[in-house]
Amino acid sequence: MTEQGSTGLPRFLIGAAASVVVLVVAWAMAARLGVPFALEWQEPAMLEHVLRVRSGEPLYVMPTLDFAPFPYPPLFYWVGSLLTGILGETLVPLRLVSLLGVVLILGSLVASYRWLAGWAACGIFAATYGWTGFWLDVARVDSLALGLGAVAFGLALRAEAACRAAGASTSTAALSGVASALAVLAKQTQLGLAVALGIALLARSRSRRAGAAYAASLSAVLVPSVLILQASSDGAFLWTTVDLLRGSPFHGPAVLGFWVESAWMVALPLVLAAIARSMGAATGWSGCLVLGALALVATGWLGRAHEGGFDNTLLPVALASAFASAAALRGLLAARDPRGPWLGAIVTLVAMLMVFQDPRPAMPTAAAGDAYAAAVAEVEALQAKGEVWQPISALPSARRGYANKMAIVDLAKSQEVEKAQGFLRELQSALAAQRFSAIVLDGPPRLEWGSLGPMIEASYQVLGPLRTPGPEPLTGAKNAPRLVLVPR
Repeated sequence: MTEQGSTGLPRFLIGAAASVVVLVVAWAMAARLGVPFALEWQEPAMLEHVLRVRSGEPLYVMPTLDFAPFPYPPLFYWVGSLLTGILGETLVPLRLVSLLGVVLILGSLVASYRWLAGWAACGIFAATYGWTGFWLDVARVDSLALGLGAVAFGLALRAEAACRAAGASTSTAALSGVASALAVLAKQTQLGLAVALGIALLARSRSRRAGAAYAASLSAVLVPSVLILQASSDGAFLWTTVDLLRGSPFHGPAVLGFWVESAWMVALPLVLAAIARSMGAATGWSGCLVLGALALVATGWLGRAHEGGFDNTLLPVALASAFASAAALRGLLAARDPRGPWLGAIVTLVAMLMVFQDPRPAMPTAAAGDAYAAAVAEVEALQAKGEVWQPISALPSARRGYANKMAIVDLAKSQEVEKAQGFLRELQSALAAQRFSAIVLDGPPRLEWGSLGPMIEASYQVLGPLRTPGPEPLTGAKNAPRLVLVPR
């Protein structure tokens, strides 16, 4: 067998495996796109935020029972508002925003590493669809933010490479800074990657001009945006997106548990790079790549280690692994030693196999659709009699669900004691006055609402379960509408 033939098979295996994984995940996402009920229990509340943008109501206000904002920057809501204006005010346009983020991620990987190594990175990232909680296609901010972060990462790598080859590439670096700013405006946790890329470019004299262009464009987009949002909201923007989250407690088991569950994805690029180095092949690890990947892993760890950190916090780790693995794999595929492509293929395929999860359990069923339709009809009948508080917001409706449970939880565990107490007094007053004709919860108040349970039960009693409980979300926590409470 010739050397060309000996390396052709592992290349084919890598490409074929990546193609299969990407196609399976794409099929699953397509099947979930049009589901009318919540894939993840906070999706309907995200739609409510988008509808506030469309109606001209402010996003960032101090929390009240009528509306308590989620602690996210506005970009997802703005893009979602544009799409809902075209496609209708449903969850589908918001999921399309997330799918746009997925396309940006895959496109950035291919553009950064070209052809086989880039496509292998797409397969590696797609293989984490289940490991990250089947989160990529839900109507939440994560995929859009990560997609824009991936664009910034890829452009920074290109600018850095251009600086090494022929001098500063300021235009590419400036575009990277713009993408980083947009990523932060989608989710503030992307600030870690944004800062890391700037440091990496500024640290070396050869790329310092590119670093200055990056920092200037990042600041030119981000700083005025924050100032305008802060001024237009009377200070509520930074309070919602920064102050509210400060002091969120750590979850002890996840502090070290993160490294156990992330072991495969963290180890993959390290193993590939070690093999490449042992064969004298290029690892492709530059300052931007190393600092960017470390920032993404640190972002994942911080998110996972805090209370409420769900599987979506692992998404930055998946992106870091895909970028770093592709760089080392490209070196192995180009190695003179014919063992390089084989070892690269074996390690990559084993990693994909170990992390990949069958998406079928996260697929919608006809029975779930029927349950959703029945639950919606029952809740709408309740709404015809008066205001209904849906704090889990699992059932989209023409009327607002009022303060969401997640916003209440964020407020309760924050250090913003005065604001939390003010909200609780308003809630207690509304409950005592029996403002709502009904409340739809995810379970018994004392079981699901902790210290707030007695407050709810003081004025409301359980009427009974929904005749047809709403379907459990296919992604994330299994919070679903199950119980109806009415005034005592």
